[in-house]
Amino acid sequence: MELKNQLDLHLKKIGDYQEHFFNISKVILRLFENEKQKDLKLCVMSALKRALSTMEGIKVLIENKNFTCAAPLSRMYLDNLIRLHAFSLCDNPNNIAIEVLSGKKIKDLKDKNDKKMYDSYLVESLSTDYPWIINVYDRTSGYVHFSFQHHLNMIVGQEENENFKRTFYYMSKDDSHVKIGSWLELTTLVLEVSKALSKLIRILLNEELEEIK
Repeated sequence: MELKNQLDLHLKKIGDYQEHFFNISKVILRLFENEKQKDLKLCVMSALKRALSTMEGIKVLIENKNFTCAAPLSRMYLDNLIRLHAFSLCDNPNNIAIEVLSGKKIKDLKDKNDKKMYDSYLVESLSTDYPWIINVYDRTSGYVHFSFQHHLNMIVGQEENENFKRTFYYMSKDDSHVKIGSWLELTTLVLEVSKALSKLIRILLNEELEEIK
């Protein structure tokens, strides 16, 4: 399959996950008739809304060839999985949800092993099931804060011989110079995170989401 066709397929799958998450949110709304885990449901709904909007933003930025902004959004999207994972590490996820909804930061809360749930701790915990997440977390974080990644992304080529080394840069409001392989890495990350996020939501709300395929 040509890389351009593969990217188009990835974008379609991202749209499919948006529809999937929207359907989950509709089921959760119906579940509010049951007071059980009400605060946890609110947190999951908040994460789903954030996920839907972030996915849409990433799609639009890809269509506009804006890698500089799409890349940090992929880190923001990954954050949905990392933060929701915190609830699964607690004996009573709803109690943690109450704390979060009152304004407390997840990093200041403790899990069932009395460990504070810093990002590094949550990422390490997730790496048991998703070994790729540590490297991806570090790399995408480099797109959020100014770093070597931003310099690297300007480079379009180099010439070097025994007398000199010349580097060519791309300066524009778009990122048309970014190779399609980099776009595919980004969309692959979104799809992998979406898959993991869907699984995590089912774990958190267990039998209450049985009607969602």
